[in-house]
Amino acid sequence: MAFEHVRFMSEDQYPKFRGLAAAIGIPALLLSWAVSENIFMGIFAALIVLLVANLIWALRQGRRIRNAAEADWAKRGYRIDFQLGALVLDTRARKLAFLETQDGAYDIYDFSDIREWEHQWINDTRTEAGPMGRARSNTTQVQNKLAFKTTNPMKPLYKVSVSSYQAGEAWLARLSALFNG
Repeated sequence: MAFEHVRFMSEDQYPKFRGLAAAIGIPALLLSWAVSENIFMGIFAALIVLLVANLIWALRQGRRIRNAAEADWAKRGYRIDFQLGALVLDTRARKLAFLETQDGAYDIYDFSDIREWEHQWINDTRTEAGPMGRARSNTTQVQNKLAFKTTNPMKPLYKVSVSSYQAGEAWLARLSALFNG
């Protein structure tokens, strides 16, 4: 059992959105109020601007956290051979890590610490009217995830989202080749 919890960012390294909200929201409120002469329209416009700014900030912040995690991973002597969202693999060292962006940390495991891995999904069946009035079912696989069961009793299960059923099956085959190879 050789797993390790690594904190690569401290709490004070996370930039706060409050200052950005004030810098964007107050001028947006005043400008909208001056243009429309309606305080409710100004508040509405300021809220829309804040929502868009928050979305942009969150996307950029997520990328910064990933970059910091990748730099820390490399600083520890590992390389990134494969990456899928919050999952990073180094095939030479036979290590993988699960990134936890909200904590500024990641968990490193040896390949041997992964007990099971599987592709999970939900079937979504929709019935449509087909030719000649016949009902036709169309089933798609949604909410595709790779599930990893570990030897860590504190965190025995990790789930990583994949974009599609086909991508999940391809990753499942890749993981089987890496872990069993």
